[in-house]
Amino acid sequence: MKEHTIFHKIKSNVGLILAGVFYLASILTVIFRFDSSSGVINDDIVLTVAHWQLEDGFREGMEKALKKFCELKKQQGINVKVVQSTVPFRGYRQWFMTQLLGDEPADLIVPLGSPGLVNQYFNALDEYMDQPNPFNKGTPLANVVWRDSFITPCMPDETYGKTFQPGYSMHVQRLFVNVDLLKKTTGSDVLPRDLHEFLAICRKVTEYNRIHKSDYIPIGVRGIDKQTLKNLFNYYYQEINTGLNDNLPDDGRFMASQIDQLRGIRQGKISRKRLLAAVDCIKELGQYFCKGFLSTSHEQTQYMFTTGKVLFVMDGSWNAYSLKRNNDFDIKIIPIPTMGRNYKYSQYYVGATDELGTAKVNGWFAIPKSTRHFKLSLELLQYLTSWKINQEIMDSCKWPPGVKFARYEGLLKAMKPVSGTGRHSIMSPFEFGGKSSRKMLETLEDIIIRDSKNPQKDFWQAFQDEIAPVMIDQLEEASVNRERELITNEATRCSIMAGKLAGIKNSPAREQLNFFITLDVISATDVGDFIKELKMLNSQGGK
Repeated sequence: MKEHTIFHKIKSNVGLILAGVFYLASILTVIFRFDSSSGVINDDIVLTVAHWQLEDGFREGMEKALKKFCELKKQQGINVKVVQSTVPFRGYRQWFMTQLLGDEPADLIVPLGSPGLVNQYFNALDEYMDQPNPFNKGTPLANVVWRDSFITPCMPDETYGKTFQPGYSMHVQRLFVNVDLLKKTTGSDVLPRDLHEFLAICRKVTEYNRIHKSDYIPIGVRGIDKQTLKNLFNYYYQEINTGLNDNLPDDGRFMASQIDQLRGIRQGKISRKRLLAAVDCIKELGQYFCKGFLSTSHEQTQYMFTTGKVLFVMDGSWNAYSLKRNNDFDIKIIPIPTMGRNYKYSQYYVGATDELGTAKVNGWFAIPKSTRHFKLSLELLQYLTSWKINQEIMDSCKWPPGVKFARYEGLLKAMKPVSGTGRHSIMSPFEFGGKSSRKMLETLEDIIIRDSKNPQKDFWQAFQDEIAPVMIDQLEEASVNRERELITNEATRCSIMAGKLAGIKNSPAREQLNFFITLDVISATDVGDFIKELKMLNSQGGK
């Protein structure tokens, strides 16, 4: 009877007993730092790498690289465990700020925010950027300083003149083609090489739809965020006008600025027809977007492509692996067709633009000042951006590597950046980002939807009446913000000046001071000239 009572008491209090066992186990885990993933009780140093990259292959490639790094350090007698933490981009900014303010961020983290925030919370790496990456020994980059080992140099931040974050990848825009649908609607699998052939194929798809009562879409569009429209306009604007870099600047610069172009229009040095030719290109291509393209999201367009409804879709190299991997039809990836020699504005075409002049290495990691393991974090960052490891990670997700002399094999061949053309990028003078950019894209949308009979005239009128005034407001606001920013930099300037007055010659402090002074003069002059040219151009009316 007594035994039965004891058993009954144990049974009735099993929840409390289990809770006590778990509590004791948790205490022992904390005391001995038991690593459940390895099953070993140790004093491992734990590093965390945080980012938002959820695309196919990236996390897997990163995980392999991190394990290799741990094995390498173990051979050196250092026990390191690296944890990869991923946060969806939509919630990343809030999570990132929480991490910084909590003073316990990841040891390597993709930073967001203003240059001031980055300067406040992250370590400057210039001292190390100007030395060879030690993990590049025995590779083509063995004697190259870390800063110059990337496909585009890792330049200092413009505001503070410091380098905080080397990158690991470079992305390009490409055209994805459903080859099965191409054969079905055109009777051929020949891919378009230029704009003339691109438009001809789109016309054939439209004719196929008319005959067969089908609803295939020639060109899939990211309409809500206007990204497809923006990318296409910029692409053809550069191909038409990149030749202006050769003769427009009159002060030795290699790039024709937006101010140069506005002044060139006003002074009659540039044909307005040439500058607006890209508007005609977009209007023609826009006739082959899906109906209601203004309301289509990136996800919707990808879905329509994967279900076989869309022939062409323009997307970034970051989605190439996902699109190839998750579709059962034949997909070819090609460059966006150039203007070529058979289009009505081909007299302006001078060749493809060098993609190394428009795209830069990105996917940055930075080291917070609050890390307790700076040396190991720095080594890990150097390891991830080394010639061999960087390519292994990128091969897993099929992204263009960030390092020089990389190998482009398999799917990566289609993503190799165009280089060596001698043609540098050029920005259109019709927008200044933000509000004016949106206003310009809305004008292009309106031209497409109304099927404008004179796209250039309509665009130019909208530029004078609606876009230019918004640009002037933005520029004036930018000028005021720049003045505020300079005031916040005074403490830094004073310390630099103190070093200069102390007689330190050829020091980084002196160079940084000169950098700041030059930046201020150029910024103030450019903004003032930009506003002046816009106002003078508008005063000419429709001339």
